[in-house]
Amino acid sequence: AVGRVARTMGVALKLGDKPTPKEFDATLREFEGRPDGRILSYLVLRALPRAEYTAEDRGHFGIGARRYAHFTSPIRRYPDLVVHRLVRLALAGPSSPDVSDRLKADVQAAAVICNDRERLADKAERFSDRLLRARFMADHIGESYDGVVSDVTGFGVFVTVENPYV
Repeated sequence: AVGRVARTMGVALKLGDKPTPKEFDATLREFEGRPDGRILSYLVLRALPRAEYTAEDRGHFGIGARRYAHFTSPIRRYPDLVVHRLVRLALAGPSSPDVSDRLKADVQAAAVICNDRERLADKAERFSDRLLRARFMADHIGESYDGVVSDVTGFGVFVTVENPYV
């Protein structure tokens, strides 16, 4: 879909079936300085698959790392607390295979729950953003603003008003 939209804007994306981070970077750099560069970059980034938690080490696509674990302060997010616990276990020394298998199953179950909760939080955030934008713009019905097409779907076109940013 992003390729189709880009073509209507006169841009041929140079991304293969399985683009690398370098290809994405090169593509995004091509958009710099273009009047429509911001929306093109947004469309390309939206086309990326959503990151998710898993018990498997799949690396990090964006930074090109084959092995990767992300964590911050464990008081902030449950996934970070899980990683801190795993690091503590790893530092304690090797565990038996049955403990390792059970641990992997527990981590995968936690990952599924964390992914679900993150999607729910994102949905709530999008809803509250739309609600606040609608409330703000209710006092400006009938006024005209410059906007940028920010998405094209099968059921419509989305426009972002840049000043005021809604």
